Amino acid sequence: VQNLSLGLEFNQPILPALRLGYIKNLASDEYMYTAGLGIKILVLNIDIVAAFYPKETTIDKDTKLFASGLALGLTLGARF
Repeated sequence: VQNLSLGLEFNQPILPALRLGYIKNLASDEYMYTAGLGIKILVLNIDIVAAFYPKETTIDKDTKLFASGLALGLTLGARF
Protein backbone atom coordinates (compact mmCIF):
# COMPACT_ATOMS: atom_id res chain seq x y z
CA VAL A 1 0.00 0.00 0.00
CA GLN A 2 1.55 3.27 -1.09
CA ASN A 3 -1.34 5.74 -0.76
CA LEU A 4 -3.60 6.48 2.17
CA SER A 5 -6.86 8.20 1.20
CA LEU A 6 -9.63 9.78 3.20
CA GLY A 7 -12.80 11.24 1.73
CA LEU A 8 -16.20 12.65 2.63
CA GLU A 9 -19.31 13.10 0.52
CA PHE A 10 -22.23 15.35 1.42
CA ASN A 11 -25.26 14.30 -0.61
CA GLN A 12 -28.63 16.03 -0.24
CA PRO A 13 -31.60 14.93 -2.38
CA ILE A 14 -32.10 18.19 -4.29
CA LEU A 15 -28.59 19.70 -4.07
CA PRO A 16 -25.36 18.73 -5.89
CA ALA A 17 -23.15 16.22 -4.09
CA LEU A 18 -20.06 17.80 -2.52
CA ARG A 19 -16.93 15.66 -2.16
CA LEU A 20 -13.76 16.46 -0.18
CA GLY A 21 -10.68 14.30 0.15
CA TYR A 22 -7.06 13.92 1.21
CA ILE A 23 -4.46 11.57 -0.29
CA LYS A 24 -1.06 10.89 1.34
CA ASN A 25 1.78 9.09 -0.42
CA LEU A 26 3.24 6.86 2.30
CA ALA A 27 6.52 6.39 0.40
CA SER A 28 7.31 10.13 0.39
CA ASP A 29 6.22 13.41 1.94
CA GLU A 30 3.81 14.20 -0.93
CA TYR A 31 0.11 14.73 -0.34
CA MET A 32 -2.85 16.34 -2.07
CA TYR A 33 -6.30 17.67 -1.37
CA THR A 34 -9.24 16.85 -3.60
CA ALA A 35 -12.69 18.33 -4.08
CA GLY A 36 -15.58 17.52 -6.34
CA LEU A 37 -19.11 18.40 -7.24
CA GLY A 38 -21.62 15.86 -8.56
CA ILE A 39 -24.72 17.03 -10.41
CA LYS A 40 -27.59 14.79 -11.59
CA ILE A 41 -30.06 16.13 -14.16
CA LEU A 42 -32.60 13.52 -15.26
CA VAL A 43 -30.39 10.77 -16.80
CA LEU A 44 -27.26 12.97 -17.06
CA ASN A 45 -24.46 12.78 -14.46
CA ILE A 46 -21.88 15.58 -14.33
CA ASP A 47 -18.81 15.29 -12.08
CA ILE A 48 -16.41 18.21 -11.67
CA VAL A 49 -13.22 17.42 -9.75
CA ALA A 50 -10.05 19.20 -8.65
CA ALA A 51 -6.82 18.09 -6.98
CA PHE A 52 -4.41 20.51 -5.32
CA TYR A 53 -0.76 19.57 -4.67
CA PRO A 54 0.88 22.00 -2.20
CA LYS A 55 4.67 22.08 -2.14
CA GLU A 56 7.12 24.35 -0.37
CA THR A 57 10.67 24.59 -1.73
CA THR A 58 13.58 26.18 0.14
CA ILE A 59 15.87 28.11 -2.21
CA ASP A 60 18.24 29.32 0.50
CA LYS A 61 18.00 29.86 4.25
CA ASP A 62 15.97 33.07 3.85
CA THR A 63 13.93 32.29 0.72
CA LYS A 64 11.11 29.81 0.42
CA LEU A 65 8.95 29.28 -2.64
CA PHE A 66 5.44 27.94 -2.39
CA ALA A 67 4.71 26.15 -5.63
CA SER A 68 1.71 23.99 -6.26
CA GLY A 69 0.00 21.93 -8.88
CA LEU A 70 -3.66 21.95 -9.76
CA ALA A 71 -5.45 19.26 -11.73
CA LEU A 72 -9.02 19.68 -12.97
CA GLY A 73 -11.38 17.10 -14.41
CA LEU A 74 -14.85 16.81 -15.88
CA THR A 75 -16.84 13.62 -16.40
CA LEU A 76 -20.16 13.33 -18.21
CA GLY A 77 -22.27 10.21 -18.00
CA ALA A 78 -25.77 8.98 -18.71
CA ARG A 79 -27.93 6.44 -16.89
CA PHE A 80 -30.22 4.32 -19.04
